[in-house]
Amino acid sequence: MATSDSTGSQGFFGTIIVTWSYNAAKQELTVTGTLSGKAMNIVVLKPGNKTGTLTGQNGSNTATVGLDANFTTDILAMDASQTDPARNGQNSGGF
Repeated sequence: MATSDSTGSQGFFGTIIVTWSYNAAKQELTVTGTLSGKAMNIVVLKPGNKTGTLTGQNGSNTATVGLDANFTTDILAMDASQTDPARNGQNSGGF
């Protein structure tokens, strides 16, 4: 479990940017995203609720990012996909 606050970000396909911030005192990982500059929803992950999904749409492009936070190793796994053009990919980042 991370003992200090941290932030990070990860880009996908040149269109999706996932940004996260970890609040050590609350043990909360807040994850936001943008799709070609348009805001996606906000997901707050905690040790008892460690998965979620970012969703967003910009024009004909719809995107989802599956999130899975491991609060033991302090790693956020991300599984991103979009529809226009159709792409998908995975990556991870530390918090």
